[in-house]
Amino acid sequence: MGVLQITLRFLMFGLLLLFVLSNANAQTSKRDSYRSGFNTVYPAQQVVEDIDFFIKALEAAHPDLYRYIKKPQMDLLVDRLKGQAGQINCRELYNQLNHIASAVGCGHLILSYPKELEKYLLKYAYFLPLHIELHDSAVVVMRSFIDSVKVTNAIVRSINGVPMDSMLLRMQQYLTRDGYITSANEWLLENGWFNEFYIRFWPDSNTYTYELEMLTDSGWVNEKLTLQGYDFQKMRIQRYKREKPTPKLHLKFDDDNQTAILTLESFDPKEIAKGRQNFEKFIKQAFWQIVQKQPEQLIIDLRGNEGGSSFYPEAIIAFLSNEPFRLYRNMQIRYNSLASGKPIVSIKGKRAYKKMQKHSMLAKNGNRELKQFTERYVTNFPYSYKGTVYVMVNGGTYSAASELACYLKQHVEAIVVGTETGGTCDPVTAGMYGLATLPHTGIVVNIPLISFEKDIKQPRILGHGLMPDIPQHLRATDSIPDPELDQLLEFINLQGVE
Repeated sequence: MGVLQITLRFLMFGLLLLFVLSNANAQTSKRDSYRSGFNTVYPAQQVVEDIDFFIKALEAAHPDLYRYIKKPQMDLLVDRLKGQAGQINCRELYNQLNHIASAVGCGHLILSYPKELEKYLLKYAYFLPLHIELHDSAVVVMRSFIDSVKVTNAIVRSINGVPMDSMLLRMQQYLTRDGYITSANEWLLENGWFNEFYIRFWPDSNTYTYELEMLTDSGWVNEKLTLQGYDFQKMRIQRYKREKPTPKLHLKFDDDNQTAILTLESFDPKEIAKGRQNFEKFIKQAFWQIVQKQPEQLIIDLRGNEGGSSFYPEAIIAFLSNEPFRLYRNMQIRYNSLASGKPIVSIKGKRAYKKMQKHSMLAKNGNRELKQFTERYVTNFPYSYKGTVYVMVNGGTYSAASELACYLKQHVEAIVVGTETGGTCDPVTAGMYGLATLPHTGIVVNIPLISFEKDIKQPRILGHGLMPDIPQHLRATDSIPDPELDQLLEFINLQGVE
């Protein structure tokens, strides 16, 4: 090889190395620039104006704002936050506004950071390198995202100096929820969401230091472990590679056709379509099989179903109810002026909202009733299922799925198995949404606009979900993938023996 060729190769290698280093430096510079945005402390007057705008938007748009928190309590939280104006940064303001939103008791009320900071979280943030989940009252390491690090059988006591008990308490305060329910957020923390919530409420870091309690052959030992942060975007790509679209709706029978198990993992039309299924078609075919075989028991599994279409439940109740029914006793929207002029809340689907508004009636509370939806009754099918219905629920049974559970209890006296649903039996605000962007900080508030009052008569506890008749909370293992279903099937078999 000639001297010129060698020189050119060294030159190309040097240019490549320079490009890699400069690109890495650019990424580091961009990361540091975005991080500083979370630490921005705005002038006190601007923070006060944003807080006032936040409350004004909620009062203008949310039709059921003061169901769980009364205005004097809200004013106390607001005054307390205003007292910190000029002292707290963007992240802490976001956290405290989430605390107020959580007190409202509406799980569909969601806050997000300004656009550029949301972009940072999705593209540049360093993720917790250990995947951790809540198991009962302990936070446990499930696996490491770093191949060279093997950590198992470890309980997390703190992350970057923040005690885990304090962290869990703050997460419960910051995560919005329906009413006073805690089961929904506990379910999220049990099912892999801890790491993503962490970087919303605490600063991401180049390195993370864990205080762990680890089980060894000689017993439990304390250990401190410092690891490099994991690239969030890389983690998301790996997750989506693992999570290939699968069917969300399933029906199976036991060997003697005495028990049918109808599993409904989602009511989200997009998620169902990804699995190449059509909800209406599937439900008709499923209940045709159920009616033909007439099993003694039907188990409807709604665990982890976070909802979707509000009208999917009626397709199921129609095959189970003995009489015509309606889903909602009352539906209301809040505001009149925000659909025209220069609104403080921009509406997703403004044309549809205006149409609803046109056909609504003024209610005593200042809202507007949507009579055209609440006067519609659904006719039940004459060949409905007549056997015993069990419905399996947990904290992940939310929104439309929790509504279905309430209807099953109301119309077919279903036996409820599991834990309290993540969605409440009270009126729920969801459906259409409006966006309010705080003028100075750019924090975005996603406000649900329609209040749905379910047409149910059974007694309920204010601010809580549907309670189980048979309490059950078991964790899957490699050897027993679904111990809760196994336990229910065993219970049904014992009932048959008796």
